[in-house]
Amino acid sequence: MTGPQLHAIKPEQIAKLAPEQVAALSPEQVRQLTFDQLAALPPKQLRALGAEQLQAIRPSKLQAVAPGRITGLRPDQVAAFSQEQLAGLTIEQVRKLTPDQIAGLSDEQRNALTPEQVAAMRPAQFSHLNAIQFAALDPALVAARDPATMAKLSPRHVAALTREQLDVLTIHQIEALTKQQIAALTPKQLGELSPGQLRKFTPRQFTWMSTEQTNALSVLQLTTYRATHKKAMTPDQTAAVDQALTYARLKETAQLVATFGPMAGSSYTVWQILPPHWAATAAGVAFGVRGIVFSAQSVFPNAAANHKPLGRILNAASGASFIFSSPGSAAGLLRGDNIGVNGSFTLGNVVYGTKSALQSIAGRPVLRNVAEHLAGPGYVFGSLLYTAQNLHSPLAATAGALFTVGSAEFWLSAARTDLLNRRAAPRTP
Repeated sequence: MTGPQLHAIKPEQIAKLAPEQVAALSPEQVRQLTFDQLAALPPKQLRALGAEQLQAIRPSKLQAVAPGRITGLRPDQVAAFSQEQLAGLTIEQVRKLTPDQIAGLSDEQRNALTPEQVAAMRPAQFSHLNAIQFAALDPALVAARDPATMAKLSPRHVAALTREQLDVLTIHQIEALTKQQIAALTPKQLGELSPGQLRKFTPRQFTWMSTEQTNALSVLQLTTYRATHKKAMTPDQTAAVDQALTYARLKETAQLVATFGPMAGSSYTVWQILPPHWAATAAGVAFGVRGIVFSAQSVFPNAAANHKPLGRILNAASGASFIFSSPGSAAGLLRGDNIGVNGSFTLGNVVYGTKSALQSIAGRPVLRNVAEHLAGPGYVFGSLLYTAQNLHSPLAATAGALFTVGSAEFWLSAARTDLLNRRAAPRTP
């Protein structure tokens, strides 16, 4: 049957064809069906269509199928749709997809749905997704969910949320989480939250967390949370946060001591083994490596995040650079040479070296307050003094000035962040 012949058949006549006759149409013939002809196909005829026939329907024409008849398709038929066809479904059609139909889609097909489509879907429609399938949802689609529907998310799905999915949740979605859902969050999930995301939880929600959950939180997460909610917390809520913070500080201190020991031993070995001129060369190379690391972390903040492979590599490289650069300033300090410069640099090296090495292992910020508010100003003072002492050398003065500016920016950035964290979390999405 040619295209003109097909088009000559009235929609009401198409509707009277037997399912076997519809199943006999070729994919090309199905492609040529008009919008009205497709709209006239009853459920029995639609269920007779095979995968190739369904795939032949243009996305714009697929919208002709009544939403209620979409429900009548078998899950394997819906799974035959292309990503373009799924993205082209109307909101009404998407809302009629059954849990089995959605569970039968591949991860790529589910992620082909638009945020508008997913936002319109009912919580029950995701009920048949297993944890692996739910974790594979694009974070942008999870963020599209209405806070009211987030509150109906099953504990099984809450526990499956990935770091990336949790990172995009709005304050409204997080505040909508129930006590049962909070309990479903794993310690690992909470420990991986950015400080900015953790502070979106209300003080009441914080008290719902178990000791095992709060013990997974870091010092930076908890100090940020306390700064944000300090004025709004009740005495009991404050006590809960302070208790968690005390444990976090003890745990972080133990990790730092365990990290500093091997680093200090390695640095001392370098100082003892390398001849003075080699040690000076190694220190120069180490400063260069550190400059590259700091630049990469500034230019590529997302790719160089502490938990990502590049971030761990950069932190490890930075920690190693401190091992090679520390002996120079430490030796000068012990001899009493240029105490202002060598003392401040030694302090900074000890703090930042340990911090970088531990961050490469832990995959999250550590020793933030000590680093930014003690070692940071120390670097600024030392580099200013170094620059003033080397004005006769353009190269040394330039290097000192650049290091001064960089250290000052780190310090000021920390101050700006602290000021921001004292305010309530933004209410905008």
